[in-house]
Amino acid sequence: MLKISALLLWLFCFLVLGLSGHAHAECYFRDSNGAIRGARALSEVPDQYRSAAQCDVALNAPSQIENKGNKRKVEANSNWGRISLFWTSDVEDKLPANPVTIVVGALKDAERFVSSDLGISTRDIPGGNDGWQIVIINNEAEVPLPIRQGCHPGWMTAPSNIYLYAKKIFADCSGRNLSTEAIKQNFYSTLIHEIGHVVEYGLIGKSITDPQRAEGFAAWFESSIIPASKGRYLAAAKSLVSTRAQGQPTPFRGGFADYGLASAHFHALVDIKRPVGIREFYRKYKEQPTSLPNAILSLGISRQRLEDSMNKLLK
Repeated sequence: MLKISALLLWLFCFLVLGLSGHAHAECYFRDSNGAIRGARALSEVPDQYRSAAQCDVALNAPSQIENKGNKRKVEANSNWGRISLFWTSDVEDKLPANPVTIVVGALKDAERFVSSDLGISTRDIPGGNDGWQIVIINNEAEVPLPIRQGCHPGWMTAPSNIYLYAKKIFADCSGRNLSTEAIKQNFYSTLIHEIGHVVEYGLIGKSITDPQRAEGFAAWFESSIIPASKGRYLAAAKSLVSTRAQGQPTPFRGGFADYGLASAHFHALVDIKRPVGIREFYRKYKEQPTSLPNAILSLGISRQRLEDSMNKLLK
């Protein structure tokens, strides 16, 4: 396995990997324009970028994860399809509520937002048709290196598999244990974020690697359901924007502030075109993928109006 650079640790955290069973290679590289691209294997990376590519091995399906200790499994119904949840007794002891209750609640809140606020049928989103496979992992050997070395506790794979790393749920980025209430908030917000990735995968219908768009949508989705998340994301984005030179673009580097700035594009889109703008965005994007800002401008929104809306959010 090639060494994973710190610059790419963020990429794996929320990225849709298209997992369908057994592990397979996932490699990432920067092209001549500085954009991060993905490949299924090192052999698929163009020759000129292969020596600098970063690779890791994707996880098995949630049901195939080998956790340690007393294993728990529950099959449950939700407002949004069947849930298969896997965890362990030590995880259960640290959570302030039964994990099934938290997962069912998160799916209920997400389903209500998708169907009522966005006007999108959840039948068109993978979870409603394929069911939800969710695992809370306590065995570090089952966690990919980028997740172990990163900060965020969750990621998803298509169509609707969600992975949560217990160690990152119970502690902050410095390793300090979180309070009971903070653990619950971290668990819930991570679930909502990952459900957001599932929703976006359903809207596009396939994996199109663009971290700015993907993380922007998931952070916007999370922020729309959890007001406190919106405040944190936009505050971080405001700080990021304040450090850039006037008129200079801010490259997406995968930090929390980058997620916040990307999410501001979606907040601005909804501010201008209301929730129907999300549906219009993805109808056009899946046919003509482009950068996040250009995709919004392609909906007939002027650059000035987009900038004005974002400046209002970040003032």
